[in-house]
Amino acid sequence: LLLSEFKEGNLVLVWDGRRHIDINLFLFDDEKELADSFASKFILFAENKLKVALRDDFPRGLGRVVNFKSDLEYKGFDSLPERKPYVE
Repeated sequence: LLLSEFKEGNLVLVWDGRRHIDINLFLFDDEKELADSFASKFILFAENKLKVALRDDFPRGLGRVVNFKSDLEYKGFDSLPERKPYVE
């Protein structure tokens, strides 16, 4: 078990002692590029002996509304490719 706290977020790493590592990476800035960069650098650190088998990205929200930060950017009506209701 490894825990790390840093200004951008925190990390929990659990190793089963054999072939499996679980990594929980929390970032205050939920940009995908930061998580991608961490994953590629960790794999290089492990001398390419590891690979990503499963990756789940979870957005944050308040109450029952959950959004990625990028979902909250308003770019005007012209950014909507189709003007159809989300639910029919």
